[in-house]
Amino acid sequence: MAKGVEGSKRKRALTEDKPAKRRRSSSVESDDPNAKILLLEQGILESKKNYNDISVLLTTAGQYANGEPESMLAAVALCRVFMRLLAQGCLIAKKSLSEKDLVVVGWLKDQLSQYKVILLNLLGEEELAVTALTLSMRLLKAEGQFLYDKEEYSFPTAFLESIVGAILVSDNEDVRRAFIEEYAEQYDDIRFFTFKSV
Repeated sequence: MAKGVEGSKRKRALTEDKPAKRRRSSSVESDDPNAKILLLEQGILESKKNYNDISVLLTTAGQYANGEPESMLAAVALCRVFMRLLAQGCLIAKKSLSEKDLVVVGWLKDQLSQYKVILLNLLGEEELAVTALTLSMRLLKAEGQFLYDKEEYSFPTAFLESIVGAILVSDNEDVRRAFIEEYAEQYDDIRFFTFKSV
């Protein structure tokens, strides 16, 4: 009988340790905004239930004007989220979708539009412009490949025109040079639609 008593004491001791460990890790996560952003991103990609966290990331990304260091991390996380959602076809309103799913698609498209506005505003920020350009061009490519339910590539001219407009209005020579050297000189379609938009 002594062995049975010892075994139960051990079990109680183990079960008491586990909640303490969980509490410690959750407080660490809430203290580290970078970890929180990455957890939000991971949650969004894992389940539709977490799509509302896109709004949280948009709010964080929009705080770049306040000098929030997490804003660019949130913008990068949103880029990955929207690229994955575009690749999965989550932003395409198919006829087979239920009314509830169509509402979700519409909401996601609205969130994507808000994200694009944030990226275009970031193109005007001296220190963040080149990174914002990279994110914008990745999103542009993903939109062209996946936004429309077609077999062929459809170039998102409206977004490129907005990007070019934001770059022209900006006084930042680095972002202009990066756009010309990395995109306009490298890709025929971007060069064509850039000249067409100017």
